[in-house]
Amino acid sequence: MRFTKQIIFGLIFVVVIGLVGYGIYNIFLKPAPTCFDNVQNQGETGIDCGGPCVPCAIKSLKSIQVDIGWPKVFQTTASSSGIIAEIYNPNPDWAAKYFDYQFTIKDQFGNIIQTINGSSFIYGGELKYIIEPNVEIPVGQITSSDLSISNPQWISATDYQKPDVEVQSVKTDKADSVFVSGKVVNRSELNFNNVSVYAIVYNKNGDFLAASKTIVDNLAKFDSKDFKVYFAKGIDIYQPIEFSFSFNRTLKVGDTGSDVGILQSFLAEGQFLNRDPTNYFDDLTSQGLSKMQSAMGLPSTGVFDDLTMQALNSILNSTSTISQITKLEIQKSIDPTQTKVLVEAQR
Repeated sequence: MRFTKQIIFGLIFVVVIGLVGYGIYNIFLKPAPTCFDNVQNQGETGIDCGGPCVPCAIKSLKSIQVDIGWPKVFQTTASSSGIIAEIYNPNPDWAAKYFDYQFTIKDQFGNIIQTINGSSFIYGGELKYIIEPNVEIPVGQITSSDLSISNPQWISATDYQKPDVEVQSVKTDKADSVFVSGKVVNRSELNFNNVSVYAIVYNKNGDFLAASKTIVDNLAKFDSKDFKVYFAKGIDIYQPIEFSFSFNRTLKVGDTGSDVGILQSFLAEGQFLNRDPTNYFDDLTSQGLSKMQSAMGLPSTGVFDDLTMQALNSILNSTSTISQITKLEIQKSIDPTQTKVLVEAQR
């Protein structure tokens, strides 16, 4: 009997101590409910969403994506670079009225050279670009770059629609430097203090080369304004020469003339010679010709003989375009037909 009483008193003591400890925990130690504790504990309509927390529809949104292969770094001057990233909002019914971004630039050892912070916006389902055109680091010192996006302020796409602003009459040309020109047309009923125009240029193979931007100020509703986006010097435009031509003499080492230059251009176009035309038939031209003859199933003599002349004239009769720049220059030269221009106007 006495032992039974001891057990009962012991249990009562444990319960009392437990209640006291539970009270102390709830009053002094228990963390306050938050919107990040994975518990539906403060009037939310879902776990950590609704009520005092972020709306559940927003919590389920997909993050703004940085497309694969971006960012890209490009040279602007000998001592500076530019950086560009293509991003995409996979939520067609939601826009981000504001978000923060950070470019992280690293060297060959993975060390962070510089971080660049900024903010932007993106409409529902939109693909757009973020460009930092003036990074004071030589392009040769940059091995990799990353872009992170944070703190999006989501808003219904119905309440934050993309304005009806577009570009027309786009042209890529060169004076002292390459520039892209055109016209920005505002078809909306909104006035814009400034509109950003981005120009992105590619080479003949569709490879990205460079990007730049300009600002068009005070674009009134139903108005239009001209724009020009300038690029750094040192970048050229791919301009193949169209003409009719037939070779009419054999050529060998030591010969000179414009027909030698055209032969060198043909070899460069076929990636058999990586050099500007010189109009002088030298050993390098002979070596390139020998490679081309071999590729065409002709005797690899390195001499532009009658058989080779007949074969090339047959090819020239089927095409009138020969690029007079080398493969390396083609890779570094803008193809105007592939220029992309985007306009960005914020409501």
